[in-house]
Amino acid sequence: TKMESIMKGIQLISYGSPSQSICYRENLPIPEITRDTEILVHVKAAGVNPNETKEPSSNIKIFTNFFSPLPRIIGADFAGVIIDKGNKVDAFDIGDSVFGTQPFPFCVYGTYAEYTVVDITEAAIAKKPATISFEEAAAAGMAAITAYRGIIDNGLITSANMKIKRKCIIIGASGGVGSYAVQIAKAINSENTVVAICSGKNESFVKSLGADDIVDYTDETAYNSFIETSANQSFDIVFNCIVGNDWHYHKVSSLLKKKDSVYSFIAGPNEKIGSHYGSSFAEFSLFCTNTYRNVFSTHRYAIVSTFFCSYDIFSTHVVPLFATKAIRAPFKDDGSIIPLKDAKEAQEILFSKHAVGKIILKIN
Repeated sequence: TKMESIMKGIQLISYGSPSQSICYRENLPIPEITRDTEILVHVKAAGVNPNETKEPSSNIKIFTNFFSPLPRIIGADFAGVIIDKGNKVDAFDIGDSVFGTQPFPFCVYGTYAEYTVVDITEAAIAKKPATISFEEAAAAGMAAITAYRGIIDNGLITSANMKIKRKCIIIGASGGVGSYAVQIAKAINSENTVVAICSGKNESFVKSLGADDIVDYTDETAYNSFIETSANQSFDIVFNCIVGNDWHYHKVSSLLKKKDSVYSFIAGPNEKIGSHYGSSFAEFSLFCTNTYRNVFSTHRYAIVSTFFCSYDIFSTHVVPLFATKAIRAPFKDDGSIIPLKDAKEAQEILFSKHAVGKIILKIN
């Protein structure tokens, strides 16, 4: 059967707010394989990440425009079925169900579309476990990788020391990365203590992911009480999942142990639309802050960058957690799965910074 030549997808057509900058189209050309290491994926679902809500701002266009100028299809996370492959692709076959994430912001092909091209030497990609749906698989990608690196890599956790009991604080625990971080912290050792800092209205959701205690950051009295009553220098890991927010550092860093502890946090595009300073300035500022704190703090201060991800851990370390059901896609409710044509709605939810769990686009 001859494949169609056009597809549905979401394009970034200009810079501005999500409602102004992205457009649903039904007549986009289906991308074609141009390298021997590429595969063509019929996308069933695509994950929505904060990076994509910041892409419409002009702050990272120095990266994105170089690889794919406007108009372009956006999106990085995907789950779907391989329908064509290059001559040097041996690990995957046509018909395989796969999932993963493209190398944002350096990818040519977006995933908010019915088809995307993936270079298996550059992207995070693996065969989808039969135990999870395409929608659940699309929710993995960037958020799960970032959470793993924030907890495991920055926490210097290895198979040799994994069973040591640890006390962890997850800031922004109800968001996409935070909801995975809570699960991963408990998955490596069920006896770990996980304190989740999030809005009190998300308490039941975050507790369902395995958090032992919830601290409502919107309740100033409760938050300050937690800081005052927690034993000083008793926590091993603090992972701040809120990009660009350093306010919590001054609140909770005193709770870290003096030795062998880490304040882990995410660096990525965080400037507002129309800002005079781009992401490169923000990254440089964070580098300086990181250097200063590592010199003068009693604990380590470690960054997870959403720009320069190490994607090799996806298939070897993250996927097995899904396959064994040690972690799951953090969907709050049915509203977490949105049709592709309503991508603007998904973008607006993340743009408001009040998204709970993961949001994905159902493609086909």
